[in-house]
Amino acid sequence: MYQLNVLIPFNMIIDTEMGLLKLIQFDYNNTEYFYPGIINGDDTFKKYVLLTRNERNPLCVAVKDEKMDCADDLYKQFMEKEYNSILQLSPPTALRDVGSILRTSIDKVVKINILCETDDEIELLVNRQIPYDDIVKGTPETISTSQYNVLFVKDTKDLTRYKDVEGKEIYVADYEFNILRDPNNEDLLINPEYIFNYISTNGFNIASIYVFAPEEIPLG
Repeated sequence: MYQLNVLIPFNMIIDTEMGLLKLIQFDYNNTEYFYPGIINGDDTFKKYVLLTRNERNPLCVAVKDEKMDCADDLYKQFMEKEYNSILQLSPPTALRDVGSILRTSIDKVVKINILCETDDEIELLVNRQIPYDDIVKGTPETISTSQYNVLFVKDTKDLTRYKDVEGKEIYVADYEFNILRDPNNEDLLINPEYIFNYISTNGFNIASIYVFAPEEIPLG
């Protein structure tokens, strides 16, 4: 037997971006700032626009063009002042049971460690009965990744926040802002901009945040 010791951040297990859009839909449905067609769209549509966006700020999918200069400040305010409400509205991602996804053979032992920054995040995992082996309380800057051989990152820019990133299999979320499109290659490629310094000492893979049935994918 061999073990995968996995570190995955809370926001790759729980979809706080969807929770944010739902909060705006229910409590801040202001058509001066937000496109109603996106805010009031169904969950599948929201997932699709979040997944395929090029901007890292999830509010950029919903904020009107003429208010885009406010998007970063709005995002910061929502996350600081409404985070607990956002958590309650946040569904799990397709990585909810990431251990089962990685456990591809009977002799593979997988330990799932979820990185949480707040007690409210930990409480939500417990209340939702999310499967895990251990909780790591802290931030990417305050922990060492030396004991983990598998690391998940939501954003390739987040790699620079971690210490001891060497000799690991790294799974990057398949948001469009992490992806490099090659017209001659149908396979998804990770944009090397923020991973270049890590390529020689780590392996890289792509992790699907959402799973769509073919008939669910919006066309046009």
